[in-house]
Order: sequence, then C-alpha cells, then structure tokens
Amino acid sequence: FFLVQVVTGLMLLFYYHPTVSDAHASVEYITQHVSGGALVRNIHAWSSSAMILTIIVHVLTTFAMKAFARPREITWISGSVLLILTFAFGFTGYLLPWHQIAVNATKVVLQSIEEAGRYLPGSLAELPTYLRESIQGESSIGQATLSRFYALHVVILPLLFLATLGLHLLCVQLHGMSQGVDAPSKKA
Repeated sequence: FFLVQVVTGLMLLFYYHPTVSDAHASVEYITQHVSGGALVRNIHAWSSSAMILTIIVHVLTTFAMKAFARPREITWISGSVLLILTFAFGFTGYLLPWHQIAVNATKVVLQSIEEAGRYLPGSLAELPTYLRESIQGESSIGQATLSRFYALHVVILPLLFLATLGLHLLCVQLHGMSQGVDAPSKKA
C-alpha cells in the first residue's frame, strides 16, 4: 500500500497546488477534468485507509504472537514507529484538499494536543502548546499550516518512513520471523 501511495501521490503532485486559495480548486480540477484523475485520487485515498488498517492488523498480530520479545525488540520499536508515521501520513494528508471538514478536523486535533497540557506536570504542561503552535505555524489554521502539512506529507514523512522501514526489514532479516508463542524451537 505504501508503494501505491507513492505512485498515486506522485501523479497527484503534477496538478495539486498547496495554497489556501488554490488547494481545493486543484483537487476539484484533478477529480473532474484530468483524465483518470478521480480514479488516481480515489486509489490514493482508499489505499491510505487500507494501509492504516493493514498496519494495525499487523501490529496486533505481532503483539498477539509476542514477536516483540528478545531478540526482536528493535523490530517491534521500528514497527511501532511505522504505525505512528502511518497515522501522521493520514493526518497530514487529510488537510491537503483544504475543504471545511478537513480544516475543522485539523482544528479539533490541534486543540486536543494543546488540551493534553492540562494533564502534564509543571513545565511539561507548555509542551503541547508549543507543539500545536509549531505544527500550526500561525495563530489560526491557514497557509502556514497547509505548507507545513504538505512538506511533512510529501517529503519528510516519506523519508522517515523509508528509513524506518529499511531498519524494520533489516531487523526481520537479521532475527528472522517469529515462530509465535507456543511454536517448538528448531534444534540443530
């Protein structure tokens, strides 16, 4: 699903304009006027949902099989980072069409991050506010937010994802697949 995201995302890049004034219109143009644009956009959207579902099932299966146990701790940690990065892809990508539902959803999530500060002790309580302001980029959701989400979605997250996926797959190669909880061990 990641490869489908990369291919369809690259196709969408040819027509998408990451500005508050043009983002929604460019998505509408892709959907209504570009040959195959609606198909590519829908494949991108549905594939993102499938990627999130697949990685959640994979993490739950891995957890149920206790495949996080020694010597696979780094494999488990890198897989958990991949899960977080996948959620970040979904969160940043949701805002890019710049429609009212996406803007409102982003406001809710960013406000939730800031509200989490009430439950942190002392000076840590300021961390969520700083995080929200850093993500948002200005006093309200606008061009700075869209630009940051676009940069995260198109450049930063893919690079982080590829690096983490490389580490994850390397660990699988080094330690092999888990045989599960009750699987007999192979004796030489």
